[in-house]
Amino acid sequence: MKLACEGCDAVLEEETTEVLLAAMMAHGETVHSGLFEGKSPEAIQQMQQMMDAHVRQMIIDQN
Repeated sequence: MKLACEGCDAVLEEETTEVLLAAMMAHGETVHSGLFEGKSPEAIQQMQQMMDAHVRQMIIDQN
């Protein structure tokens, strides 16, 4: 299963949805780490929850 990052040209491919979700979350936290700079721990946690929900919806929409 493949999923394209909406923030860059990266396309990730993994065997299962859970592995794809984990890979996409790791991608976001490393490649797009600038989004977290200067944010409070609470704001970062909220952003991560929103990103998780968004990536899950992208996976559902793709299937």
